[in-house]
Amino acid sequence: MTLLLALSASLGAAQAQSLTPQDPAYWETPEYYGSHALAQINASTAYALGFTGANVKVGVADSGIDGRHPEFAGRLLPGYDFTQNIPILPGQYDDPVVAKDKKMVPYEIVKGP
Repeated sequence: MTLLLALSASLGAAQAQSLTPQDPAYWETPEYYGSHALAQINASTAYALGFTGANVKVGVADSGIDGRHPEFAGRLLPGYDFTQNIPILPGQYDDPVVAKDKKMVPYEIVKGP
């Protein structure tokens, strides 16, 4: 019992408390740090505040998005391929996720492979 009390006292109150989703540190996992951009934009604070990307539209300027990928099902809006001057419809092959509930608008400005 004495050892347990000594260990508890040495940890301190802040260290002994478990993290909750409202703590930015809760989100700062090895996976989080695996994407250096998340730490650069302080995404853990946004996650802790409850932001998921709902009602956010993200324009992606890239070499394309694979609209057939299941991760994008129902999440792509019509976009435009500036390399061929044609519209891009959801479900077409025309890639990065920023917020899980957002809608994405693809714009191809660089011809991909």
